[in-house]
Amino acid sequence: MRRGQIDTSQEGIDAVLTDITLQYEAMHWATRYNELQPPKKVDFIRAYAIEFVERPNKPMFAVERFIAGSDSYGNGFLKHNTNSGFVDLEEHRKTPQVFSAHSFYASQGQRLVADVQGVGDLYTDPQVLSMDYRFGDGDLGPRGMALFFKTFRHCDLSDNLGIPIFPLSRNEKKLQAKYNDDESTLSEGSSAGHEEQIMCKFGRMDVNRERRKSVFMRPIDIQNGGGSDTNTDKRSNMTDIKAIRTSMRNVKVCPKVIHRSKSDVDEISSSVSDVFCMH
Repeated sequence: MRRGQIDTSQEGIDAVLTDITLQYEAMHWATRYNELQPPKKVDFIRAYAIEFVERPNKPMFAVERFIAGSDSYGNGFLKHNTNSGFVDLEEHRKTPQVFSAHSFYASQGQRLVADVQGVGDLYTDPQVLSMDYRFGDGDLGPRGMALFFKTFRHCDLSDNLGIPIFPLSRNEKKLQAKYNDDESTLSEGSSAGHEEQIMCKFGRMDVNRERRKSVFMRPIDIQNGGGSDTNTDKRSNMTDIKAIRTSMRNVKVCPKVIHRSKSDVDEISSSVSDVFCMH
């Protein structure tokens, strides 16, 4: 399509309808998030499609109300995260990141609302990541989910809302420790003391992770006393993955199981499939 030319092709119409579908999908998960009564509720502005039926080729446009003003911190329009792992580390807003993480767990790993942006907690133009790549070109699927959790940091808000800690790879632990080191000052103690503080923090995260495994415990595991037989784990993991695949709507191609490798992204990608098989 040339510059200034209106795209009236079927692909252009499909793109408009996909944008609106994304908006309503995100609104659904915002409603689910708000049911938890978080300190700050979130919402997505309503989008519409307008078709000019009297114009040549009946062009269609996606429209929405303009978001103006600033939030309680004096900030205007902000992008808090993206569909490829970027997380805003300047404003340090917890709500947008925790909302994205919540959408993943509330959908049993089938969705993750990313590209969260707007004024305050009124958002627009999101991107939804899915296991079956149904939401257009920006839907990076499990890889996009992995990239989000690579930079997402569990915090007191996610803990208070009962959101489990995503299983961390070794490389992700190193990355998040680097974030903490970059953001801190050493004026209150030595570097050795700071390193010990980081290790204590991740130690607490490990304890919390063990405690939260019960969130995804299956009835058969409860009957068996929550045992950790390795062979049983492997068999049950395979069964659960098949069940998740079967429950997908309109799946045309069965997603490949991502095996662990030395790459931190690949290692976290495998966790997206495994996290709901934890017992």
